[in-house]
Amino acid sequence: MGSCEKSGLIGEGSPEPRHHAGDSPAVLALHGFGSTPREVDLIVDVAAELGLQAHAPLLPGHGTNVQDLQSKTFEDWYEAARLALVALHESHGKVIVCGMSLGALLALRLADREQRCVKGLILLATALELHWPYPDLVLRAHRRFRLPNITLRKSAPDIIDVEARGRQLTYGAESAKAAAQVLRAGEAVENRLSAIAVPTLIVHGAKDNVVPPSTADRLFEGLGTLNKRVVILPKSGHIVTRDFDRDALRLNIVDHIQSLIPTSP
Repeated sequence: MGSCEKSGLIGEGSPEPRHHAGDSPAVLALHGFGSTPREVDLIVDVAAELGLQAHAPLLPGHGTNVQDLQSKTFEDWYEAARLALVALHESHGKVIVCGMSLGALLALRLADREQRCVKGLILLATALELHWPYPDLVLRAHRRFRLPNITLRKSAPDIIDVEARGRQLTYGAESAKAAAQVLRAGEAVENRLSAIAVPTLIVHGAKDNVVPPSTADRLFEGLGTLNKRVVILPKSGHIVTRDFDRDALRLNIVDHIQSLIPTSP
């Protein structure tokens, strides 16, 4: 499939949305900041193996070039996620929502504002906060002093597995203005955690250099649900769906989804 450098992307594959037809409950998989639905292929694959409906949309400003991302806000991403959730809910009832980083923030917002549609959550490397001093300090300074938008070069996706890192389809740079939206959204979402009462699986890589692994414990403590579990993947960085522990992640996701599927009498 090759590289997508001309479109502003690096890595392999197509940025197109992914859809699999199947039974209820449906699974909505939301990718992270600057990435594409390829990042959550593992989620769609698990849903397909279980015979479930699954959809992984491409969020606004993604899949083209980083300039398209500069004008987008968290509300733009949320509205796209909400529309996808409502469509799945109308056809298949309550939906299991899985999100990666920014996608996990969107999943939490959906569980808060669209409770009637959400059956359960799978939260991967949830971006409640970002590593200090980088990128946290840079983004806070950009926001506080209302600096002109700058494009930050990305060294590489935070994946420990070198082969998987090279295949990750993502922007080779990121907009500071858009990235600051993630920082702000993390703060807002954390303030509403106690209102979320659906069964939740929380997963984080122990070697995450984007979002501190301690965030998983904060998330666990803050969530209003009693049905929650934390899994720390010892050999993985930020993008846990593509890293060394992806097989263990798959097993945990299968267990969580199966726990949400009604059994026949």
